[in-house]
Amino acid sequence: MKKNIVRNWGYIGPADEYGDLHITEGQCFAGFVAGILVPYDKTEKKIGNLANARTFSFPVRYAVVNSISDPNAVYQTVAAEIAEKARQLEAEGCRFITSAGGAFGKYQKIAAAAVDLPVYMTALLQLKWIKIGLKSSENILVLSDLSKEEAIKVFENCGISENIYGNCVFVQTDPLAMDPEEVLRYLKDEVIPQNAVKVVLLDTELFAGLRESVKSYLKLNVWDIKKLMGYVACAVCQRQRTGFI
Repeated sequence: MKKNIVRNWGYIGPADEYGDLHITEGQCFAGFVAGILVPYDKTEKKIGNLANARTFSFPVRYAVVNSISDPNAVYQTVAAEIAEKARQLEAEGCRFITSAGGAFGKYQKIAAAAVDLPVYMTALLQLKWIKIGLKSSENILVLSDLSKEEAIKVFENCGISENIYGNCVFVQTDPLAMDPEEVLRYLKDEVIPQNAVKVVLLDTELFAGLRESVKSYLKLNVWDIKKLMGYVACAVCQRQRTGFI
């Protein structure tokens, strides 16, 4: 039986009284805004990386999904662990669920069905929104650690049709083997001029913490999962505005 989750909505200022607050039975933590599903890996997590909590201006909590890094794990095994970890983060008080992106996007529907929270598993979910704001002649450059074929599977799993992603420009990245500066030069000199690119959508750790540098170098708008998380955080944790009148 699913646990009855207790959520306290509202913002308590310095001069406010708490009053009566209740928490979910067995909940040992509180105050988290985002619950983030991440893979198991041993790479360095600099500020700007989704797996570094100092990247965010709001509290986050992590849950490691070991099976998504296992090349021998079948879809059902990964899906079951993702659903379990999403429910764990929900029970620990998180207000929305997201992930490190990449292959996690294939499990958007699984995670969303597992919890009673907003769930956004990939930066690629922003594609439809970005597309609406562009001219029909303008294109979106998608930089992803996934291949184009894998990214299309994510789009389909997220309900994004081919008429939305069909004219996107895909460039597959490898954070462990590529140099960010070389990739940026290649994009600026060859990819962007030939494809009428107007917006860059990042679904890669190659440019973790470098969104502003990418924007400045390419002179284009840049979207990523952290931008999406910021929007959702504002929606689920708004506070009263204070100031001079």
